Amino acid sequence: MLRIRLCRPQRLLSVDDSGQHWLLQQQSYGLAGQPLVVWRWLLIVPLQRDSQRYWLWLWWFQLRREQLAQLRCLSMLAAQRLV
Repeated sequence: MLRIRLCRPQRLLSVDDSGQHWLLQQQSYGLAGQPLVVWRWLLIVPLQRDSQRYWLWLWWFQLRREQLAQLRCLSMLAAQRLV
């Protein structure tokens, strides 16, 4: 499981090894579709919880470049399994 402490605002994000299950501030979400990657600056991840959709915006200033790359790869691979 990948655990990351986000900055601005400070939140704890955990993603399981398959990329399907996301935990943000003690609330569990499932990956709901293909993430949107905006170069190296932004990763927008569609998440679902209790039949409602949410969008998680992860900006370059919230985490290290390596962490953003890990999340991008995990979410992209998990989205391919959804299809």
